[in-house]
Amino acid sequence: LCRIELAKGADVTLKLNGDNELAGNIFVPEGAKLTIEDITANGTGRLAVYNTADKKYLPRGMNAFGAGDGYSAAIGGSQTQNGGEIVIKSGEIEAYSNYGSAIGAGQQKTAKVTILGGKVKAEASYGCAIGGGQQSAGDVTISGGIIDAKSDRSAPIGGGNQATDDSNIVITGGDITVARDFGSNLFGNSNGEAGVGASISGGSFNTDV
Repeated sequence: LCRIELAKGADVTLKLNGDNELAGNIFVPEGAKLTIEDITANGTGRLAVYNTADKKYLPRGMNAFGAGDGYSAAIGGSQTQNGGEIVIKSGEIEAYSNYGSAIGAGQQKTAKVTILGGKVKAEASYGCAIGGGQQSAGDVTISGGIIDAKSDRSAPIGGGNQATDDSNIVITGGDITVARDFGSNLFGNSNGEAGVGASISGGSFNTDV
């Protein structure tokens, strides 16, 4: 059970040179930037972060406590503090959370996520897979990579189950798979008009967007 916390204002590059797993979360505070990239010669750099008890999100589960606190993002902001910027350049990334997003914001606050490449699998329950937590909007830019995003009650990419502000989602590339157990909004916010705050001009998808 552990947590990696970047200093405020830090600009950190996490260089993946093997198979890495973290039962906890990586906190990127507001003003800080975390860049993740694979530096192996054969593309085997991997990072898996489980902010849940059993290495997956708990569908509709109220007890989020386990490896992390469940309310923070697995990679990104905490429950009550804004997150900074997360940039994924390459590598195989897995992230799981509950009320916070898997990659992005904690339950109530915001963060910025940019995916340029790599293979990203993200799953959350009341929070987004990539973007905002249960009560927060998302700020996500995707221009490449292979993305598999699933949320139980929130939009897989965008804003959380109870987000009131519009999300800012820009997708210009990538191979993207999205799934949601409840509701129809796959990008943007969970409530209101489908796709609110989402701009999609490229990429390939497993569903009609």
